[in-house]
Amino acid sequence: PVVATSIAEEGLAVQHRKHVLTSNTAEGLAELTEEVLHDHKLWETLSKTGYHFVMEQYNWDVISKKLDTIYQQLGARHRDRTK
Repeated sequence: PVVATSIAEEGLAVQHRKHVLTSNTAEGLAELTEEVLHDHKLWETLSKTGYHFVMEQYNWDVISKKLDTIYQQLGARHRDRTK
């Protein structure tokens, strides 16, 4: 499970209590860390949903397909300009 600040999550489409626990204070981070360490169900939920989120959004197969699409589009634009 991940306990983080909103700055650490910036640019990620994660949701509080679904993929990650979020707080912007030291006290809040400590409380959430203690909570997830003592709540086995919360630990399991965050572990599973966080893993699936990463695998769906950031695994190499997904990233390489997105990059390939971008490169194909850039190549097509370049070809169109040089005609």
